[in-house]
Amino acid sequence: MLGLSINVRHLGDWSALTHGFNGVCVNGLYSHPVNHGELSLEVIGIHSPHSTALSGFLSSFRTGGNVLKVLYVNRVSRNYAEVIYLAPIGGVLKYIITSNDGIVAESRVMGGFKWFRAYFLDEKDAEGVCSELKRRGSVELIKCEPIKVARRREPLFRGSNALGVLTESEVKALKVAYRLGYFSEVKTANLSDVARALGVGRATANHHIRSAVRKIVKVYLNDSP
Repeated sequence: MLGLSINVRHLGDWSALTHGFNGVCVNGLYSHPVNHGELSLEVIGIHSPHSTALSGFLSSFRTGGNVLKVLYVNRVSRNYAEVIYLAPIGGVLKYIITSNDGIVAESRVMGGFKWFRAYFLDEKDAEGVCSELKRRGSVELIKCEPIKVARRREPLFRGSNALGVLTESEVKALKVAYRLGYFSEVKTANLSDVARALGVGRATANHHIRSAVRKIVKVYLNDSP
């Protein structure tokens, strides 16, 4: 397994707004393709030690780059809010990672920069992400460097249910994908094959698989799922 630490400046994107609001930090919580893969449903959490900075950022965010429509704003406290919005899928950089079979373990925006921590099973996939980011005209690539992944000496899961951390749908998706050869070194099945076997759409199958793998990676890295 290979890890990547990625730091970019995304030109023409709402992330640039964080440079002008002191202490504002945005964490990516959830992304899901909608409208036949043309749009992405995004959920973000926004922190700031300064309530006025958070209020100002929320107001400016609605007209930020790659924000098509803000669907919901939940001001949880003076210093934290969650926002659900729609974005053009081409303006969401984390899909460059997932389209190269990577798992996004962390997505953060602060001071005008985007930071990602991602993991890959194949070194070529990681190299593909760095290369694609370099080619993007709207992206100034600051860093795309490997990070060390420590090997665990103890069992990955504990207890009688080895997959207890996953939902029933995630377990089923993983089992079907594995049986069909989706995870094989030389793939014998693609996402459409897995979706067809599950009786769901491609987006749903993709969500279940990536959600499951992300949870497993977090456990492997000794994070909470």
